Amino acid sequence: MPTGCILIFYYVFENDREKVSSKVKRMDKKACVVEFTKLRGMMLQKKVKEIFAQKGKDIDRANLSFFCSEVENNMDVIENEVEKLCTYTSNRNIEKQDIIDLLPEKSDNDIFNLVDFLSQKRPEPALEVLSELMYRGEKATNILSMIERQFRIMVNLKIGMSSGKGKEELAREYRLHPFICEKMMGQCKKYTLEQIIKAEEICSETEKELKSQGNDEKVKLELLIIKSAMI
Repeated sequence: MPTGCILIFYYVFENDREKVSSKVKRMDKKACVVEFTKLRGMMLQKKVKEIFAQKGKDIDRANLSFFCSEVENNMDVIENEVEKLCTYTSNRNIEKQDIIDLLPEKSDNDIFNLVDFLSQKRPEPALEVLSELMYRGEKATNILSMIERQFRIMVNLKIGMSSGKGKEELAREYRLHPFICEKMMGQCKKYTLEQIIKAEEICSETEKELKSQGNDEKVKLELLIIKSAMI
């Protein structure tokens, strides 16, 4: 191999539970190992504001925060959505309604709606959301991971609410946007703590089935939805 050749390997983690293994860390002695994580919070807002500035467009803090909370956390997507907003608003300021009108619903919003339908004991629209996600190419393991994360956060919020914590405190503690935190607290009120824990257990069982039996992934997620709506 030529001495000037640089070989690059990359791996994309499928969920938050995956970590860099010790074998990869040992490679750092012979190669440069770099881990990239998604920007969040103020770091994300700062980067997005820079993208708007590069387009010659200013955006106020409130609308910037709202945009970052609603857009998919993917820089390619963000750059496209910034371009659309700048073109759409032309010479005027960006308003919140512009963001609402132009941004497509991201997967996190779909998962929130799916769990919300489950809390209302309405599995039919939840199954429609699932079908839409899979039609858009979302992996079954990713969908399950997002549903499981939603219930995990709800467990913590439910416990926090029972101890008298308010929206602002819970949003800070679990690094949620206040608007999202308020909506999830509303979901929590439709469940008992035991029901949310049971939903988590159903997710864990489904995860084991997906890993041990790779076939019929959609059917397994549909069964998860039906079981969760019946708890």
